[in-house]
Amino acid sequence: MELIRVRQIAAQERQQEWERIQETFRTTRREAAVMMLMSRGCPQSAELLGLTAQMAAIAASVAQLHQNLNNLEGCYIAPPGCEVHHYNVKRPSGVYGYNKLTADEPIFEPSAKQQKVRVIHLSHDDDPRNTEARLGIARRNQLSCVRTLLVKAVELLQEAANTLSEQSSDEERSV
Repeated sequence: MELIRVRQIAAQERQQEWERIQETFRTTRREAAVMMLMSRGCPQSAELLGLTAQMAAIAASVAQLHQNLNNLEGCYIAPPGCEVHHYNVKRPSGVYGYNKLTADEPIFEPSAKQQKVRVIHLSHDDDPRNTEARLGIARRNQLSCVRTLLVKAVELLQEAANTLSEQSSDEERSV
C-alpha cells in the first residue's frame, strides 16, 4: 500500500514539476502544428491502424504459399499447352475408350523413337497414368491461377508502397 502511495506522490511531483518548466524555443508554424496535434490530437501509428498486423498476415500467407508449393515437389505438373483427350477405338469385339496426353509441339520423351513426340497414350479411364495426367493438368491450372493472383498482389503492394512514398514526397515539398 505504501508503494502505491509513493508512486502516486512521485507522479504528482512529476506533474507539478512539468507544469513549472517553461521553455522558449524557435519553431515554424508547421512544426508547432505538428507538436500540438501530436500532443492533443490522439496520434495514431501504423501498428494502431492495423498495418503491421496486415504485413504479418501477408508474410504468413507467403510462408503458407511456399509450403504449399513445396508440397507439390515430386508431383506431376503438366506443361503448358498440354491436354488429355478421350478417344474411342472400334474393334470387332466392341468399342473401347482410351486417353492420350497431347501437346501442341513434340515435347514428350519417346518410348521407342529417337525424337520427341506430341502424344503419350494413357490407357483407359481408370488407369493411374490417366488419373495422374489429369491431376497434373489440374495442378498446372491451379498454379497458373496462383501466378495471376501473385501478379495482382505484387501490383497492389507496389501501389501501396508508392502511396506512402508519394505522401512523404508531398510532405517534403510542403516544408
